[in-house]
Amino acid sequence: MNAPEALLAAACPQCGATYQVPRAKIGPHGRKLKCAQCGHLWVVGAPTAAAVEAMPPPAAEAPPPAAAPSGAAAEPLPEPIPLLGREVSLAELTRPAWHAYLRGEQKWLTLALVLTVAGALAASLALWQQLRPPPAVVGVPLYQPTVLPGTQVVAAPTGVVLHGVQAVSSPTAAGLVLTVQGSVVNTGNRPVSLPTLRAELVDDRGVLQDFQAVTLVTTTLPPSMALNFAVSFTNPLGSGWQLNWVGVAE
Repeated sequence: MNAPEALLAAACPQCGATYQVPRAKIGPHGRKLKCAQCGHLWVVGAPTAAAVEAMPPPAAEAPPPAAAPSGAAAEPLPEPIPLLGREVSLAELTRPAWHAYLRGEQKWLTLALVLTVAGALAASLALWQQLRPPPAVVGVPLYQPTVLPGTQVVAAPTGVVLHGVQAVSSPTAAGLVLTVQGSVVNTGNRPVSLPTLRAELVDDRGVLQDFQAVTLVTTTLPPSMALNFAVSFTNPLGSGWQLNWVGVAE
């Protein structure tokens, strides 16, 4: 039978975790170990000369036990005495523990990985915002129609729609200019008479601040025809606007 491999008990100076390391792998000059619990590094050395002299001489090898007589029950072997701690390999001792990536020497690797992932996500978000299509601008009123004295809001003529309506603001020497622009399209198959188209400005509370009639080059729109228009306001109060077809109140 081969003699049991000599083990050396090694305790982590930082957390006290104990390990059993094969003495043959320590070497005469010691071995650097890393605790699998806390990630601490320390050096385990070979026993000193004084410790070697104090060790008792090896006991003479005991003669093999005599064979049990035929028919007699063999005496059961004693249970092995557990060593302090647990036996681990050198590979396990030198592998960083998971929390070493948070608090130990490997935390800089974790920080670099987090920063790399965050940078990649930020770059992807910026690219997505640049490539996504702009939001569609629809020419629908933002507020309820406002009734002015002598006029009333009327329905759009049959087949007439407002297309591509949007508001564009730009700074000028006179101040901020808000321009409402778009086109009137006759989608029907017969000419239609157009009522007055009025652009109205309202403040953030929906109160009417200013209005102007939209000038169209004709009041009769042939079928499948489009008329472009634009009306501007200087230094508007609020950002709300709406377009209304209006007629004379009865």
